Amino acid sequence: MTDKLIRVPAKFYHDHDERGCEPFCEPVKQSSRFVWLRPDDPGLDELLDDARHYSDEDQFGEWGSENRGICKSAAATVRAIEAARK
Repeated sequence: MTDKLIRVPAKFYHDHDERGCEPFCEPVKQSSRFVWLRPDDPGLDELLDDARHYSDEDQFGEWGSENRGICKSAAATVRAIEAARK
């Protein structure tokens, strides 16, 4: 491991995985609420871009309202990755 691990919400991580987004991040460890990733994982930029897209629930209209949990988890994923990169 190179640096401190990045802890992201499991909800968005698993949604990202289920949609088959690639390259995909390989978890170092997991719990029911969080997934820990290496900061040098080659799939981290894709996860961040995807999370940024889904983090604004207002852009999705009714879908965003119905899937607020995914959108909130995406926003938390963005914050976690960006904080680790500072």
